[in-house]
Amino acid sequence: MSLYLDTSVLLKVFFNEPESAKTAVLIGREPHITVSSLARLEALVQIQRHVAAALVRAEMADRLRQQIEIRLQLAPFELRKCPATLIETAEKQIASPTTYC
Repeated sequence: MSLYLDTSVLLKVFFNEPESAKTAVLIGREPHITVSSLARLEALVQIQRHVAAALVRAEMADRLRQQIEIRLQLAPFELRKCPATLIETAEKQIASPTTYC
């Protein structure tokens, strides 16, 4: 079994947000954590958004990006590539009137 971190949870590891401490405790208990390449990309986009909004300086953003890259290469993290068809599948699901989430 593996714990999957989505982007919102992954960002709590690198930004001091509500529930960051609780997130750190939960992650510390897990023997295996999966992060998708899409979640990684979205986290990098959010870091750039923080720079654009002047919430984080460029130097700090560079350090955060480096920390993400390093952390995702270390245990218990496993970075998994999303299949190329993932976006197409998601777009089709959004267009369906019966699909939620």
